[in-house]
Amino acid sequence: KGKHPVSYCFKNKRVQIVLRDLLVKCFFVPLMVVFVFEESGNFFQYFETLRNQIQLHASSLKTFNAFYFCAYHGFFLMDVSLGLIGYVSASRWLNNKSKSVENTWSGWLVTLMCYPPFYQILDLYLPYRSGGIPYSFLQAPWLDITLKIITLVTIAIYVWATMAFGLRFSNLTHRGILTQGPYAYVRHPAYIAKNISWWTENLPNISNPLQLLFLMGINFIYYLRALTEERHLKQDPDYQRYCQKVRYKFIPRIC
Repeated sequence: KGKHPVSYCFKNKRVQIVLRDLLVKCFFVPLMVVFVFEESGNFFQYFETLRNQIQLHASSLKTFNAFYFCAYHGFFLMDVSLGLIGYVSASRWLNNKSKSVENTWSGWLVTLMCYPPFYQILDLYLPYRSGGIPYSFLQAPWLDITLKIITLVTIAIYVWATMAFGLRFSNLTHRGILTQGPYAYVRHPAYIAKNISWWTENLPNISNPLQLLFLMGINFIYYLRALTEERHLKQDPDYQRYCQKVRYKFIPRIC
């Protein structure tokens, strides 16, 4: 009595969760669709290149590089496809509705900074991929192959973490506590795997020590993202118990 019905509705906790969840979908669903099309094109392009290299009996190095880029984009195609399915399939009948959605500006900020168009701001102020002529000692073929293998392994772990979500994948939301897959060992396997892959990917292109500092700046953004996620999830007693069981955030027995 005495309250405007619209104002009263917006103050309802469940309505707030639904509206924030809708905002998450409005941002990430179109983005995932674009990513799926981009990675599909990249994957089939390099798959054709790999097939041609095998048919032409190209050198081992050329064939390996074609395989690397084919696998690289294949992994990311799986990742963004699973992500898209997770965003659009939320339903109480599938038991993957959002229980809560991040409600702080800091949580939204550090998450959105990791995606376009906001990621371009990081590229502007932390241009870790921009440099001159790379250091010659980083151009050894054996080092290049080793780093590419490590990159594929870390990206595979990253995709494994996405697969562990099943239909519950969604940024900025709490759709249930994950305890399977890589989440049985550390609490943020996707973040540590992705950040390691950026180091192994970009190390051969380093030409200035500042690029290393810029890349550490990107790593710090993801560290803040992990902290804001935990702040959100720790409102759930189940996550608090999970943290007691899985004590390490990023690397088992280290941190």
